[in-house]
Amino acid sequence: MIVGEPNPLVGGVHDRMPVMLLPEGYDRWVGSGSTPDELLALLRPYDADLMEAYAVSRVVNSVKNDTEECIEPLADHE
Repeated sequence: MIVGEPNPLVGGVHDRMPVMLLPEGYDRWVGSGSTPDELLALLRPYDADLMEAYAVSRVVNSVKNDTEECIEPLADHE
């Protein structure tokens, strides 16, 4: 996993975030024709407008929990 600068949405929670590529960057990332500078240009914060943030249960805090509950929004925060 590659992490980088957070976007404004994630920045309020953490000082870094996973780098996520838009579909148009997929071929450049896995292809062999890109220069290092072209690849580095892909490692930028993901557009916050394409993301959603919401509170979840503390169940998410344990790696032992691999259930849908980890991503369900908390009812009292809706």
